[in-house]
This record gives sequence, C-alpha cells and structure tokens, in this order.
Amino acid sequence: MLWRDLLGGCAIVVGAGGGGDVASAYLVARMLERSGLSRVVVASLVWERMVYDPEPGPIPLESLEGHVVLGGYSGHAMGRCWALRRGALVVPSACRLAEAVRRPVALLDCSRGEVGVRMGLLELADVHGCDTVLAVDVGGDIVAQGCEEDLWSPLADSLTLAATALSGLRGFVVVYAPGADGELDPGLVMSRLSELYDAYQAGFGLPRSLAEEEGWVVEAVGSEAGPAPYEGYGGAAARP
Repeated sequence: MLWRDLLGGCAIVVGAGGGGDVASAYLVARMLERSGLSRVVVASLVWERMVYDPEPGPIPLESLEGHVVLGGYSGHAMGRCWALRRGALVVPSACRLAEAVRRPVALLDCSRGEVGVRMGLLELADVHGCDTVLAVDVGGDIVAQGCEEDLWSPLADSLTLAATALSGLRGFVVVYAPGADGELDPGLVMSRLSELYDAYQAGFGLPRSLAEEEGWVVEAVGSEAGPAPYEGYGGAAARP
C-alpha cells in the first residue's frame, strides 16, 4: 500500500494523549515520509503528566515562553520552550522534540476543551494545506469505553478523538504498541480493534532501520511507554 494514496498529499500526525505520545507520533510521521508522503506535520496536545508537571493537565499555549509561534488555537514550537507551573519550570514534550530533532512541532491548545483542539486542527490544516489527521495513541486508551478498571488517563485521548471526528477532516486513529502504557491489557485493545474491523484501514510494523536510526528520539523526549517496540527488537520479554 502507498500511504500517499490513503492519506493524500499532507497529513497532521498528532500525539493524541499529549506528553510522550508526540515522540511516537514523530516516528510514525518519519515512516510516512520515508514511504513517500510529501508533507507531514507533527503535532501534539500540550498536556503533561505529573512526572514532569506539578499541575498535570492542559498547558495553555499563551503561558509558553521561548521558541514558539502562536496562532489562535494552535502554535508551533520552533525549538526549546517552557512554562511556569506552580513555580516549576516545565518543558512540554513537544518542545523537547522540536529541540531534539530541529524541526517545528505543532501545538494544540487543549485548555479550551474539544472545541479548542478541533479549531487548532483546522488552523493547522489551513496553514499547511492538509485534509487528513492521524491521532497516534501509545497503548490504546483511545479505543477505551471509559468503564475499564485499569483505565487511568483517557481524557486527553478522548479530546483528540472527538476533535478529529468533528473537524470535518479525514481522520484516522493509530494505536501504537497496544498495551505498552500499562493500562489496558493488550488483549483487550486488540479485541476492541477487532470490533472496529469495518473501520480498519491498514496495519504496520515499525521498520528496524527507522528504529535504529531515530529511536533515540523516544528517550530524548521522555516516554515511559514509547520504548516498548525497541525493547522488543532487542528481544526483551514483556514486563509484568
């Protein structure tokens, strides 16, 4: 399959859950570029976890400082940027990625809910000439129904899913490394995906060459779940 035939000439690849999801979104974007897609925009909700943010949750774009260019509902990190959160300096994962790969990373303001994310996607689509969105979620919370006992943090993923569905753009969901985030069981994620069979478009594995050349990005950005595919390449057993 030629990805450009499925996705068109330009796609926005979004780290759906904020935080470290943007590192895996970047790798999906690089895979698409290597496959011949001419224009790919890497994007992320600006939402950090307690590990990095003493006030975990949405970070309003207007609170960012540093190398960032803002629009109405979206922006672009051009390099290192940061925000002060309860007196602590917080560097969002999207900013760390932009600095590490020396590439602009689009920012979506989720502090204004689904509407804010949706308007941000439409702004990015207009600026970059895209009509397709890929929402990338590590683990698979994005296919949760909300009642699962092991579900911890589905809100950001749900905002991205709703915004993508309501944007009017062509939308795709990418579940990267099912179960790798330690929340939903991999079997449950695969079961949910099988229930969505009519919506299934394609499956893919991360090319070893890409993992070897650019896998360092996951560590540079900081992701707990993202390294799972690389550990698999090295023969690591599944963690309990």
